[in-house]
Amino acid sequence: MKSQRVKDWTRIKRDGLILLLGICLYVGGRYVTPKLTILQLQWFMGCYFNDILCGTVFMAYCDVFFTLWGKPLKRLLTIEGILLGCGLIWEGIVPRFLEGSTSDPWDVAAYLCGGLLYWLFMEKILGRMAVGK
Repeated sequence: MKSQRVKDWTRIKRDGLILLLGICLYVGGRYVTPKLTILQLQWFMGCYFNDILCGTVFMAYCDVFFTLWGKPLKRLLTIEGILLGCGLIWEGIVPRFLEGSTSDPWDVAAYLCGGLLYWLFMEKILGRMAVGK
C-alpha cells in the first residue's frame, strides 16, 4: 500500500509541475504575443495557444483529484473524452447563454491537442524519466 501512495504522490507532483509550467507559459505568452512580428505566429498565439494550454493544464488539475480518488487519468481515450465533453459544453452550450461568448469548433480541437500533450508528458516523457527508461 505504501508503494501505491508513493506512486500517487509522484504522479501528483508531476501534475503540479505541468500546472506550474502551464501558468508560466500562459504568463509568458501574454507578454510575448503582442511583440511577435510574424503575423501567423501572433495569430496562433492569440487564438489557439491558450486553448491548447487549457487542455493540458485542465487535465493536470483533474488528474490530481482523480489520483486522490484512486483513478488516475492514464488512458488517452479517457482524457480526450473528458475534454471533448467539456469542449462541447464550453463551445456549444455556453455561448447560447453567455452574452458576448462565441463558439469556435477549432477551440475543441485545440483542447484535444492539449489533452494529447498532457498524456504524452505524463505517460511517455515524465513517466519514463520516473522509472529511468
